[in-house]
Amino acid sequence: MKIKDLKTNRLTTPLGFQLGQPHLSFVVTESAGTKLSAMQVQVALDAAMTDLVYDSGRNGPVDSVAFPLPLALQPCTRYFWHVWARDDVGGEAQSDVTWFETARQDRLWQAQWITPDFAKDVHARVFTDLEVPAGTTQIRIYGVGLGVYELYWDDKKLGDEVLLPGLHDYDSWIQYQTYAIADPAPGRHQLSFLLGNGWYKGKFGLSRATEVYGDRMACLAEIHLTGADGQMVVLGTGPDWQAARSIVLSSSIYDGEEQDATLDCSETVGVSVLELGFDRLAARLSPQLVVHERLKPVAVIRTPAGESVLDLGQNMVGQLSFKTRAPRGRQLVFQFGEILQDGNFYRDNLRQAKARFSYIA
Repeated sequence: MKIKDLKTNRLTTPLGFQLGQPHLSFVVTESAGTKLSAMQVQVALDAAMTDLVYDSGRNGPVDSVAFPLPLALQPCTRYFWHVWARDDVGGEAQSDVTWFETARQDRLWQAQWITPDFAKDVHARVFTDLEVPAGTTQIRIYGVGLGVYELYWDDKKLGDEVLLPGLHDYDSWIQYQTYAIADPAPGRHQLSFLLGNGWYKGKFGLSRATEVYGDRMACLAEIHLTGADGQMVVLGTGPDWQAARSIVLSSSIYDGEEQDATLDCSETVGVSVLELGFDRLAARLSPQLVVHERLKPVAVIRTPAGESVLDLGQNMVGQLSFKTRAPRGRQLVFQFGEILQDGNFYRDNLRQAKARFSYIA
């Protein structure tokens, strides 16, 4: 008998989600029985399960699908849990330890919304340099960008999600995300946002209107640096941050993206504080949007019109990845479509959407 697939609110190790009263679930395999006769859930503040904050005992309700955890959760806290179970023929098993971590909950934000001091259509990288003290054991970053964003620690993208923070009714609700940096190296580091239009500011809806929710790209971040003694230093976005151009010239959910790797992005400018308020901010509910698989073309089709078409073998949603040795200044343009018509590449069904990626090497 084994216990696996431990989940909290149907999520594996959720970090910074809205959890409400958490519901725990697990799967029993290799059991000779037909049902569970007893189970025990324990929750602790440490992975060794010594600092217990909840113990259901072995005489409580049996529910492997949605066990309600009667625990008042504290903000910014990682909870570890495991489960013991017995089936109706006496088989027993103990699961491995898993965890979930709460978000900021209702704490007041110690950060400000900022926007780069560029024209509103310039795609910028907004950044700050920060000093990580020796003895820092963990860093948490609670942040969000408007419209879409990627967050970087030094030159490494944090997480594997795309199109964050996702599609919202931004007038009433903005989900922020939580990022964890374990065992950070002491010294100077750079935290940066790469900002794009997304649904917030770019073309959206059947009318292809722009700036439906706002006319400036912006970002917000609160950084918690915690030492071995539990002491915490809190930093946040503010007027001391800086901005620089990125190589992205334009971005659109419908039209795609243009990049120019020849751009000089060394010039820096300041940022301005935006009074966007915090009442719409909430911990995330939406599950992660990540890359599930990588597809390579199954064929290269030469059409009667002289086009070169990369056939991926199926209809799919994804992003383009390629390597090139093109000389400096050479422009590569990729257009995307779903079907061939009369043997030729066909895109009229996309109406006005450009659906293309342009890259200047």
